[in-house]
Amino acid sequence: MNTPITHASDISVLIVGAGPTGLILACDLARRGVDFRIVEKANEYAAGSRGKGMQPRSLEVLDDVGVIDRILVYGQSHTLLRSYDGTTVLGDHDMHQDRHRTADIPYESTLFIPQWRTEVTLRLRLEELGAQVELATELGGWRTQHCAQVIERGVRRRDLERRAAHDRRSSCGRAGPRPLAHVAET
Repeated sequence: MNTPITHASDISVLIVGAGPTGLILACDLARRGVDFRIVEKANEYAAGSRGKGMQPRSLEVLDDVGVIDRILVYGQSHTLLRSYDGTTVLGDHDMHQDRHRTADIPYESTLFIPQWRTEVTLRLRLEELGAQVELATELGGWRTQHCAQVIERGVRRRDLERRAAHDRRSSCGRAGPRPLAHVAET
């Protein structure tokens, strides 16, 4: 799955960004046998967390890709919140205390888990499925051809520059590459 892209037709899907969203997509594609690459611009995986929890619907998605048991081990739900009046403790309460699992709602509340732990768990699952993230690899740009987005300059590893298709005018009326100033995982 991690072969150089020299033509837009060399790969079915290119996932740019190896955060939780990119990793979940990669796991889903891998288990379905879809050819893809997942690239990450950073030289190493992030040690910190931008997100501190997962919403119930996100937990259902993690269940679907086969990692929910591992995620639940490291997370915490029904966390107590402490209320104060000045310096006086009014008490602790669970804002989700009346929520319970049902057949329709298998995960009733937010699970607190650091993003880095979620990513480690998803990367392990991705490796089990026979794929891996390509670190220090970024999307060089893309353009429109026949009304579909295709890779223009390919992906570039900082240590090994790779270039793809030449700049050509597309049938959709756009000319040349449209470089990405910043590629964000969505």
